[in-house]
Amino acid sequence: ANLEREVFAKKKEQEYLHLKNENLAKEIEAKQVRLSVSLLQTAHKNQFLTDLKGLIQQNSLQASNDPSEIKKVIREINREIDQDDYWEQFQFNFDEMHTDFVAKMKHNHPDISTNDHRLCCFLLLGLSNREIADILHITINGVEQSKYRLKKKMQIPENLTLNDYIKGFNA
Repeated sequence: ANLEREVFAKKKEQEYLHLKNENLAKEIEAKQVRLSVSLLQTAHKNQFLTDLKGLIQQNSLQASNDPSEIKKVIREINREIDQDDYWEQFQFNFDEMHTDFVAKMKHNHPDISTNDHRLCCFLLLGLSNREIADILHITINGVEQSKYRLKKKMQIPENLTLNDYIKGFNA
């Protein structure tokens, strides 16, 4: 009877741990979704603003509008495109998923910039150069150049890619 109670207790404990693990997995998945949505919203916002800016510039050439007003609107759009407030929300969600990644990166590579940290975060998430380019509002070539410079700055050996280094760095 004592052995049966122990077996029953162990079985219940295993069920509890299994449910707890399932809940943690669901929580991680939900955080990944929020992080992805945040990135996609930023990329969409930047693309929308870029398209809008182009349309305004095109119309300003064709219409006899007050050019100073159009320049003011374009400056506002540029300010919105360059705005970094999304980064705080992204960083919060990212840190929940990848605890201390940026802090460890800053510690091991104190000379890299905030933009370099962003690039490292995007690489850790497994984003493609196209996705990173859309989010950072730069060209794919610009992403490749940034990755090349960052690899040199971090003194990563030639036989190791930046992506592999970043993924191994967080392991």
